[in-house]
Amino acid sequence: LWVKGLLDDALEALRHHEELYENLVAQFPDTPRYRRGSAIGMKNTGVLLAEKGLFEGAEEKLRSSLELCERLAADFPSVLEYGQMLAETYGMLGNLYAKVGRQQQAAEEYHRMLIRMDKLVAAFPDLPELLNSLAWNLANCPHLEVRDAQRAVELAGRAVQHAPRIGNYWHTLGVAH
Repeated sequence: LWVKGLLDDALEALRHHEELYENLVAQFPDTPRYRRGSAIGMKNTGVLLAEKGLFEGAEEKLRSSLELCERLAADFPSVLEYGQMLAETYGMLGNLYAKVGRQQQAAEEYHRMLIRMDKLVAAFPDLPELLNSLAWNLANCPHLEVRDAQRAVELAGRAVQHAPRIGNYWHTLGVAH
């Protein structure tokens, strides 16, 4: 629906998704996959609301998603996906703030994203997709103050060493230079 430009229909479907997962989380609060589903639904709703220009609602949904992601990452620190979701949501919140001219808040969220990604790379140092993701963000973060080209080159180089046949990693290395 979203891809077809049917934003109102997509928003309705996402709200239904959120309601379903809110009920599941209420009934089964210790089941992480329901909390994950709820966080994803809120995040997607926030992104769609931002696309529609409804920034206050978008911020509220992204903040709610962020709270769930923070709890999941804290409760399950060895689950890579939850840490990635948390980093991604920080980045999306940064993008939202940048879009509405709240540059200081954008920089803070981008900084939080990079700190979380650093922690993931420290915990999983040999995963090329993590190395590449952090390198890409260090080379291309919309907020120039948090960029670190030298570190991006080092991380992208490590990703290429681990998986030399993945063209995307070479692309990141080239962009970082």
